[in-house]
Amino acid sequence: MHLRPRLLIAVFTALFLFVGRASAQDLWQPRTSGVTVPLWGVAYAAGQWVAVGEQGTILTSPDGATWTPRASGFPARWLVGVGYGTPGGSGLWVVVGGSGLILPSPDAITWAAPRPARPR
Repeated sequence: MHLRPRLLIAVFTALFLFVGRASAQDLWQPRTSGVTVPLWGVAYAAGQWVAVGEQGTILTSPDGATWTPRASGFPARWLVGVGYGTPGGSGLWVVVGGSGLILPSPDAITWAAPRPARPR
């Protein structure tokens, strides 16, 4: 009989500690993107969210709540992934899509496929 109150206190203490340690990543809120096509990738870096999806969709947001469409230049392609890195010390966003498409952007606003090198 004496073990049950102690067990109950231990369970409530564990629940309090677990719930009390929730972080921002644990508290997701649904948001409207403003597009009807499926989105396949999302990344956050340099104070900017970037989401990509079907029909060449690229969206950016500074806060994850309001989204701005950006022109990919490839409306018939699926864009499936997005990432950010700092090659050579400067930031660069990269979107990848179907048929080997790679779109770099220094600012997540303008996107352009690199031109193929001319053979010498």
